[in-house]
Amino acid sequence: ACVVWWIVGVALTTRVGGIAYKSLNIYFASWLSLAASIYTLNDWSAAKDILTIHELTRLSLTLTWWWVLCLASIVTMGSAADMHRIVSGRHRNDASFGMALGVVSS
Repeated sequence: ACVVWWIVGVALTTRVGGIAYKSLNIYFASWLSLAASIYTLNDWSAAKDILTIHELTRLSLTLTWWWVLCLASIVTMGSAADMHRIVSGRHRNDASFGMALGVVSS
């Protein structure tokens, strides 16, 4: 539940025009808090002998990088969608391209 909370928190605080858009310490703290909550959940899962990130990614040699690509694509698509709703003109086309790039690569 904490990881979901921080995913939503990062999405809201780091959006275009959000509070972290103008203050970098909040931006980096949001991402660091999300990473810390994922690390804590993974550590707790390992202690309780529940599925961990290592077990999910060691199924093949390339699976880890596919997960990285998927997460990067989701971030790209979400950021571009957020930009798309705010900007206009030529930059709107760039945001549309970013959304399409995120969809195709994920």
